[in-house]
Amino acid sequence: MNQRRTDVGWRLDLADIRAALRPRTRSLFLNSPCNPTGWVIPAEQQAELLELCRQQNILLIADEVYHRSVYEGDVAPSFMTLARDDDPVIVVSGFSKAWAMTGWRIGWVVAPSRHAETWAILSECFNTGATVFVQQAAITALERGEETVARLRDQYAGGRAIVTEVLGRCPRIELTEPQGAFYAFPRVRGLTSSLAFAEGVLAEEDVGIAPGYTFGPGNEEHFRLCFAHSHEALREGLERIVRYIERHDNEFDSV
Repeated sequence: MNQRRTDVGWRLDLADIRAALRPRTRSLFLNSPCNPTGWVIPAEQQAELLELCRQQNILLIADEVYHRSVYEGDVAPSFMTLARDDDPVIVVSGFSKAWAMTGWRIGWVVAPSRHAETWAILSECFNTGATVFVQQAAITALERGEETVARLRDQYAGGRAIVTEVLGRCPRIELTEPQGAFYAFPRVRGLTSSLAFAEGVLAEEDVGIAPGYTFGPGNEEHFRLCFAHSHEALREGLERIVRYIERHDNEFDSV
């Protein structure tokens, strides 16, 4: 499900979702906190969306892998606090983000009990990919990892502040401050090709960013950046992006 950028930030319009449903619609996928925008679904909107799925018998797949990477409170709103055992909800999460275990590919799924047999069959394939040392690391993360979670969240919050500071000085950039995760999705006003922009920044400034078009239609003026880096490297990369924009300012469409 796509969000729309508004004057008050990114938002999910449930009217758009209702309009997009078809008789053959079987599932909805929601990522919150969101990659790439950093948007976090409010709890009251979660309740509305869950009720819609109940009424329409649509399976809601909730990707909550960034649930600990938020900047207000300790955790993001979760469908786990709303769902009944018979609700059409599957919550997917893992260790890669909150505990910085990216690449080890270990996580969990919470599903209605009526799906137990199906998930037992699936787990025969999934579980064979979880090596012993990764399983031990996951246990350690759960037992002794809260200090790491808090430290990483503080680091990401500092990175977010640097992104806001540096990009905020560039008049051509519009940025909605992320509420969660560790990505920003700035808009470059007048940009016509996010791919050409990303390729140019890489070629001239040696900075890697993701072009906005890869995240769906309507995002051609955007690019995604990750601020889960050292603050020194992050600031340098951002300054280079701004330098590239200023050097090519006359090539953007007037707005």
